[in-house]
Amino acid sequence: MLSLPASSLPAHIAHLLELALSPLPASANVAEPMRRMADVVWQRWLARRLPEDNRAEHEFIVLANAVRIGLAEGLLETELRIAAAFSLLHDTQFIPRITEAQTTAVAGQAELARQAGRIAEAERLAAEHSRLEQGKFAQRHQHMRGGALTAEYLLRRLPDEAGTERWLNDIEAEKCISIIRGHDRWKLGDPHPASSDWLAVVCLEADALWPLHPLGVQADLERPGDDGRIKDLHDPQAWRDQLAVSVNTLHKYRANWPADGGDPFQDRRSIFRTPAGHALYARWLEYWGLEFS
Repeated sequence: MLSLPASSLPAHIAHLLELALSPLPASANVAEPMRRMADVVWQRWLARRLPEDNRAEHEFIVLANAVRIGLAEGLLETELRIAAAFSLLHDTQFIPRITEAQTTAVAGQAELARQAGRIAEAERLAAEHSRLEQGKFAQRHQHMRGGALTAEYLLRRLPDEAGTERWLNDIEAEKCISIIRGHDRWKLGDPHPASSDWLAVVCLEADALWPLHPLGVQADLERPGDDGRIKDLHDPQAWRDQLAVSVNTLHKYRANWPADGGDPFQDRRSIFRTPAGHALYARWLEYWGLEFS
């Protein structure tokens, strides 16, 4: 049975945390700082998270992905600590998010109207799509800036104020904050991060795998739409439709990176560059009965 250290976390979250940290070598100084960090992040943020934002399990699934990908990629202990801290701190700034499902649906409706010769309707929908994309751009930047500021406070000021040992040193903290500051740029069409920043690539992939996890799909279904309603969790097709949007996102933004850019992508369609991240991606597609190429 998994033995849990004393913690303020609910039992199922504490179990997720320990499972995420379990592959780490016992000699690595990563697990204990992350346990202390998880307590603080839970008390100050995650315990009050609403469905409009995300499920509280998000950070702990991302942490598990980061640990497994990071170990497979041979990250140094200091890099593993940064990746783990990123996992727990990257989404502390709430945004009333405009989702890929929303923008994709409006773009599809505009195209259907155009094909049917309903020009006025097509133009109206195209304008709505543009408005949504601009809103998504603004809110994502707000999300990243706010998350970086919160991470800076938690990593640099809070331990001193609380009279406790710091979780990361100055160099590690600055790197973690910088990754958080740009962690969603890939969803805005930027070729970010570059393959020269492999640690940031590991962090991106750990986060990008969340929407394929059953809890990630459920989180998207539970997020209220414009009408304030959630999708039908009892309808298997709703799960399939949401998953299709998430997989399409991992394919759509591959176009950020030039085909001749020399980046070591693992297949012809997805954004995954690490073998371990791609293996997790392929296994989740297999779990859902989907193919990849």
